[in-house]
Amino acid sequence: MTLAWSEPAQVLVAGLPDRGVAGLWVLLHTAELAALRMALLPGLDDDLAFTDAGFDLREAVEELEWLHPDLPGRALAVDLGEAPLDQVGACRAAVAGLLVAALDAVGRLLATATGELDTPELLALGRVCQLAGSAHRRVTGRLP
Repeated sequence: MTLAWSEPAQVLVAGLPDRGVAGLWVLLHTAELAALRMALLPGLDDDLAFTDAGFDLREAVEELEWLHPDLPGRALAVDLGEAPLDQVGACRAAVAGLLVAALDAVGRLLATATGELDTPELLALGRVCQLAGSAHRRVTGRLP
């Protein structure tokens, strides 16, 4: 039996060593890969919701990489693997969980580091928040 994404996604969120920008990057990049894997499932992406979610998340990842070009080299890239067709609901929930964790990370960064963030960082985090929320809506059909 194929392992559902739920457990690995929960382990990733709970065990994320970096709760800063690098951790946010990991969550967004993992969700991006997962959304695009789901887009490949037959019949699931007829409305392009998963493809569009992947595009939103790619843009969010690029926002962070624009500020911190070293992120892909120092942050852990996680691929949850193939999306099992018989566990679409669990996979959808796993992606939603990653996105909620990413939105929480943005909130933490804004709440704890506001005095330390410069204008481009604040604007990028605002954009990341909007893109992650959009991706969540596309994956789940509702806002977080």
